[in-house]
Amino acid sequence: MIADHLASSDRTGRYDSGVFLKAGSFIGKKDLGPDLLISTNNSICEGESKTIDATTPGATSYQWFKEGVLLPGETNALLQIPGLPSNSGNYEVKINLGGCSLTGSIKVEILEKALINYGNYSFCDNQLSGSVPINFTDLSNAVIDNFSTAYIPKYYLKQGEAETGVGTPLTNGWLLTENTEVFIRVESAAGCVPVVGKITLAIGNKTPLLKNTFTESVCDDKRVGTVQVDLTPYINEFTDDNSSSVLFFASVADAKNNVNPISSLQTLGADSQTFGIRVKSTNACPNVGEIVILKKTPNNSSVLEDKPICENATTTLDAGNGFDYYKWSTGEEGPSESSISNIGIGDYWVDLSSNGCKYRQYVKVTVAELPQITNVEVNGNTATVFVTGGNQPYEYSLDNITYKDSNLFSNVPRGLGTIYVRDAHNCKTITKEFLVLNLINVITPNADGKNDVLDYSDLSIKKDVKIEIFDRYGTSVFNSQNQPYLWDGKINGRVLPTGTYWYILNWIEPETNLPATYKGWILLKNR
Repeated sequence: MIADHLASSDRTGRYDSGVFLKAGSFIGKKDLGPDLLISTNNSICEGESKTIDATTPGATSYQWFKEGVLLPGETNALLQIPGLPSNSGNYEVKINLGGCSLTGSIKVEILEKALINYGNYSFCDNQLSGSVPINFTDLSNAVIDNFSTAYIPKYYLKQGEAETGVGTPLTNGWLLTENTEVFIRVESAAGCVPVVGKITLAIGNKTPLLKNTFTESVCDDKRVGTVQVDLTPYINEFTDDNSSSVLFFASVADAKNNVNPISSLQTLGADSQTFGIRVKSTNACPNVGEIVILKKTPNNSSVLEDKPICENATTTLDAGNGFDYYKWSTGEEGPSESSISNIGIGDYWVDLSSNGCKYRQYVKVTVAELPQITNVEVNGNTATVFVTGGNQPYEYSLDNITYKDSNLFSNVPRGLGTIYVRDAHNCKTITKEFLVLNLINVITPNADGKNDVLDYSDLSIKKDVKIEIFDRYGTSVFNSQNQPYLWDGKINGRVLPTGTYWYILNWIEPETNLPATYKGWILLKNR
């Protein structure tokens, strides 16, 4: 019977209700202690055993179960659980207290012994430095076949230290420089007996290379200072395994460190540049080779230049000496064919071989530009000739016979003259008429053939010529803007009296378009 007290304010000890239970119907809880778990570091170690104690005063019987299944013969207060992996599970006990009963349960886990994969473990020297930093944390996952976070693996170089746990274990980052025997000691937080074993750490074999260094020369055939280089064809210089992975780098150091890979297409500007190539086969560690590219520049001809010649003439093109081989666009070629002759106007080229390279140099033969007389400046009886174009030096002449280097002529006869000019090519003589004005002061229109007219017909080489003549009273007696610029001393066919007359000459200089004016007097004599 279970009785219930009156209200809490009642201090008489009386009960106000009760429940009668049938014999054997009361079930209580039995504390068997904390669960034995790997996560709480109190599991049962494999190979050891643990006794679970359910002793209860007044108990008349005990019965043990595992996962709800009765364990035959396990009717004692103490249950011994051997440290076998198969014994992990949930255990329960039922305790009889003479009509009432208690039940208890406990979860048990067995921490297996560490299973060590003995043997060799290979590591790639990925930076090709001659040493490999070992991460023992990562290594443990491979060495311990049934790895658990409950294990505490430690690595030693000496077997005795591994067996006793005395000494300083190796830490992450320890450098492997050669094949080395290492001893592993696997402890556990549960305090299980350590497992000790031996493994061998080795530096893996590098991918074999056909050669470590390859040097290639490339030509800057266009002499632009840079060369486009494709590194891909050089792979076959280092490996014939098409399944290998290959990367290129701007330096061997970058290739070893496997940082900053570059494209296989590169622009070479320096005379020499070294690239790194990193090769890795499917069953070996990476290896690094060196590609040395030498930029070679062929020479050009300093004497072969575009050449102007006279129309319908021929010339010789000469590339000069110092080249290994010549090949002209006209078909001539050979080690001594430095020049070609009888060449007319046109475009040509020659392939010049030197330094193991070839440079194609182009040359033009053009029609020589003729000189142009731009102006003949007359000052009194002095004439100065101005010329442009053509090929200097120029030569000048007034008779096309005797030439001189100076463009200044003195004491030039009055009247219409011709200047002759030729340049260094002497393809054609250029001419131009000029005028040293013939000043006339007297005319005698008597039909004797001498000084009958005022003759300024030489002004026909000028533009917009105008002649005006006035008598002493300022009256215009003659006005003409038409050739031949002659006056016979008459006005409208009537003979003018003897006397002094004044004239004005106006014109435009053709070369400069500047106006010119000349004023003078003339004596008219009529007999």
